[in-house]
Amino acid sequence: MNRFAAMLLLWLGGVVATGAGIVFTKDGKTWAGRIELRTGPALFITGTSGTHQVPLTNVRRAVFGEDAGRVGLRDLGYQLYRGTWLQLPDFAVLKPASSGPLVDNLVTLYPNDATAGYAMVFKSELHVPVKGVYQFFMGSDDGTRLSLDGKPVIDNDGRHGFRERQGQMELSAGKHDFKLEYFNHSAAALLRLDWSGPGIPRRALSREGKPALTTTKIMNPATE
Repeated sequence: MNRFAAMLLLWLGGVVATGAGIVFTKDGKTWAGRIELRTGPALFITGTSGTHQVPLTNVRRAVFGEDAGRVGLRDLGYQLYRGTWLQLPDFAVLKPASSGPLVDNLVTLYPNDATAGYAMVFKSELHVPVKGVYQFFMGSDDGTRLSLDGKPVIDNDGRHGFRERQGQMELSAGKHDFKLEYFNHSAAALLRLDWSGPGIPRRALSREGKPALTTTKIMNPATE
C-alpha cells in the first residue's frame, strides 16, 4: 500500500495492519512485532514486550513482510561425521557420512540416528536486521564452537555435561557467515542456541524434536 492510500485510509478513520515487521526510531530504539498504522498518525507495534506507540515523525526506518521475516538463519545445512573424540576434531581432514539441508532453518541434532560417537557441522547465513551488538547463548553436551564470518564467538569445547556459554559480537546489517561445530562422545547429546540483539528479545536458533529435512548419503567406495 502506498503512502497516499495509507494516509487517505487513516483520514477516513481506518487502520492499516502490516503483519510482522521491525521499526527503527530516530531516538535509537528498535521494536519488532505486529505493526498497525493508526490515526495520529502513529505505528503501534505489538511484540513480546507489549504494545509500543511510535509517532510517524519518530520513525527512522521500517521493515515489513518478507524482509522482516528474513531475520535469523537462512539456507541452513549440516554435515555428519562418525567417530569418537574428546574434543572437536579437525573437520578439514574428515569425510562426512551424510549431509543435507534443514528446511526450517533451526539447528538440531536430529538429522542423525547416532546416540554416541559423532560430530556435526552446521553452516548457514545469519541475517541481521540492523547494525548493533548481538548476544549468543550456547549450551551443549559435549563440545561446541560458534563462529561468525570466520571469527570465534563462543568456544565450549571438550567433553562435559550440559554447559552454557555466552558471547557477543558487533554485526552490521545484512548477511553473515554462520558455522557451528558440535561433537558427542557418549551418553546424553544436547545442543541449544539462542540469540538476542536490537529489537530481538532472546529467541531460539535451535530446536528439539525432528524437523522436516532432506538427507544426502555420502557414498564411501571403501565400505559400499
